[in-house]
Amino acid sequence: VKPRKEAAKAKNEAIRDVEVIVRHAVEEDHPPDEEVRVTVKSNATMKAVKEALIKHLGKPELLQTCRLVQRVGENGAFSGFKDSEKLNNRRALLVLGIPSLRTAGDEALDLKAPSDQ
Repeated sequence: VKPRKEAAKAKNEAIRDVEVIVRHAVEEDHPPDEEVRVTVKSNATMKAVKEALIKHLGKPELLQTCRLVQRVGENGAFSGFKDSEKLNNRRALLVLGIPSLRTAGDEALDLKAPSDQ
């Protein structure tokens, strides 16, 4: 048995679907429980996570403006992830630049809902 072949096989088997929770980075401007769960491959890049998020929301126009970030330091600052950065073991991410994590369809239903309740 060739060790190199086994290592490659093990590496391929390690790639699986994982669920990532995305929440607003700045909670003051959004409902506290608003979050999205997207499924990507375990070897995904941050760009793939953003694309999955935008596809789920049905808002392709936000792809260029949204940023996945992480908190840094004690003062509430954020550091953005590069699109090429790997997801690795992260399963919860923060996003900036998206007004709402509700799908375009959900927002459209709200606009059509009767306001005389």
